[in-house]
Amino acid sequence: MPTFVFSGLKHAAFDGSEHPDALVHVPERLNPRRFGLVTYLHGWDNCIENAAAAPPGIHEPPQPSADLIGQLERSGRSAILFMPETRYHVRSSEPGRLGEAGGFERLWQEVHARLRQELPALAATHPASVEHVVLISHSGAYRAAGQIARQ
Repeated sequence: MPTFVFSGLKHAAFDGSEHPDALVHVPERLNPRRFGLVTYLHGWDNCIENAAAAPPGIHEPPQPSADLIGQLERSGRSAILFMPETRYHVRSSEPGRLGEAGGFERLWQEVHARLRQELPALAATHPASVEHVVLISHSGAYRAAGQIARQ
């Protein structure tokens, strides 16, 4: 299945970025009737596309990458990888809209609506139909993760 990179999202963590607002990977084995959501928030001085890429990543010189797409595919799990962009290559722990009450939910709903348009297999799904959510943060993304977890 495909990987989508969305820009210009109304509910993105921050406005005005010239970079993508969210990366979403839908694995080959996704069961549209029963799936989870793996949310990964990258840390300081990185970006969603690099964190999702296999080492050595997409930047020169190399930045830390985690092969998140590859890991999800190899796991065989029915889960969507959702990576909201926090701050593109900035040393900041600010959560932006992800720290607002309902901010994460609004962003996921907007992204889910875009996915439903792109993938007929997801057309009948609802954003709240996610069975479980795994929230992972690296480095400075701890503040955004903490705010999301509290909600």
